[in-house]
Amino acid sequence: MLLGIDIGTSEIKAALVSEDGCEMASVRSEYECDRPHPGFAEIDSELLWASLCSTVRRLGAIAATADIRAAAFSVHGESFIAIDRNGRAVAPAILNIDSRAAADMDEFVAAFGAATLYEKTGLPPHPMYTLPKIAWLRKHRPATADRASQFLCLHDYLLFRITGSAVIDRSLASRTLGFNVVDAAWDQSLLAAAGVSCSQMARVVTGGVPVGYALQEAAGDLGLPKSVLWVTGGHDQACCSLGSGGLIGGTAVDVTGTFECISTATDGPLISAASAKANIPCERHTVPTRFLSLTYTPGGAVVKWCRDQLARDLLAAAVRGGDVYEMMLAAIPTEPTGLFFFPYFFGSGTPWLDPNARAVVFGLQFSTSRDSVIKAAIEGVSYEMRWNLETLQRLGVPVDRVVAVGGGAKSREWLQLKADIFGCEVVGLAGEAACRGAAICAGVGCNVFSSFDDGVESLVPSGRSYEPLKTRLSRYQELFERYKELAHQLYGFRLPEWIGPSHV
Repeated sequence: MLLGIDIGTSEIKAALVSEDGCEMASVRSEYECDRPHPGFAEIDSELLWASLCSTVRRLGAIAATADIRAAAFSVHGESFIAIDRNGRAVAPAILNIDSRAAADMDEFVAAFGAATLYEKTGLPPHPMYTLPKIAWLRKHRPATADRASQFLCLHDYLLFRITGSAVIDRSLASRTLGFNVVDAAWDQSLLAAAGVSCSQMARVVTGGVPVGYALQEAAGDLGLPKSVLWVTGGHDQACCSLGSGGLIGGTAVDVTGTFECISTATDGPLISAASAKANIPCERHTVPTRFLSLTYTPGGAVVKWCRDQLARDLLAAAVRGGDVYEMMLAAIPTEPTGLFFFPYFFGSGTPWLDPNARAVVFGLQFSTSRDSVIKAAIEGVSYEMRWNLETLQRLGVPVDRVVAVGGGAKSREWLQLKADIFGCEVVGLAGEAACRGAAICAGVGCNVFSSFDDGVESLVPSGRSYEPLKTRLSRYQELFERYKELAHQLYGFRLPEWIGPSHV
């Protein structure tokens, strides 16, 4: 048995997988972050630990844990906890969705230049990253920062709490703004700008590296045998890529969560003036020899808005049994709506990263139905991801197959819509891809698998394939071109003509 645990911003998922790929059991737990001030998002380290322990114990209540060989984490990036010399948190974890460090990010740009930062780290400027928030802590909470012996991302903090060793993998280190993605090492000049030394960050290794066995108290809290080997996992998007078979050339992995994210694994870093213009972040993959490029837009949050604002009657029906999203999507029209729904509830995603963009529905008529608006919302999210796929193609990253996981992969209607708009094969994959990717890391670390490719072959199932329907494909191509033109008129969005393979 292999244990994969996915640590999200608001929930924890854990899955127990046999080495032949059978998911034996899975559970999830939700928790709330604190928002003490506008723009702040924190979580108490003890709440995080208690939620982890509760989730793993619930898993142990429905499946035998005595046969677990190894475990690993998939974790969202950027969030961190400052700890003292005794390993105790000196403040709540500052989460990636916290925006307090916008001015500090601006100071990094002023000091190094956006182009240099991107060349070093593969990251476009954004206040989500770890280092600007550490800089904020030093500036606004100096007494707290002075008490900190180390600044650990959640992956390294949890491994430290379990094994006594603080270790981070390259994919998560890539999300801090302090890691040179090409040299695969902490960048001392960037760390110094936040008042941090290399010794205050976790030791960097690749994914799938054994860290150690649980300390007695931690093993008791988790309800797991001490014989479980804890192994480095990685960034949730990298683990999703791994757990979905995204290492194959021409394959992109489409994860639908609050944001919809498409990732592509490459042999070298996608870092150029063109990719910087398109705001595409590039990180080290959990797999040592690969890199990962990310594109994203608001996704699941848009569908949730439709559920809450347009389908309240279905919410009431769901109380009596059934899935409200299934009910909602089952009623949408089969043909393209002709509406244009720009899903910018939180600003736009890549390639624009415009925080001031706002959502628009264009083309409403008196006869427009609720179900058409709901489908238009999903079309809008899919147009955005098609635009990102087109951007990747122009940057020299071919994509001819998309593997869809997460909430969007549960709906046949949505999967067919993706295929029709993307213009390529879409494969819907069941199960928890991030947990599966973490389990592959665990299997590599304990030698159940001889390589990451071996782990993918053993654990990643085949999915259901959807091909574009010819009649809808041509219609959606016309509508997509109209969508892009409207985006230019409404928001000024248009990719420069010089973005292309010859400029990578």
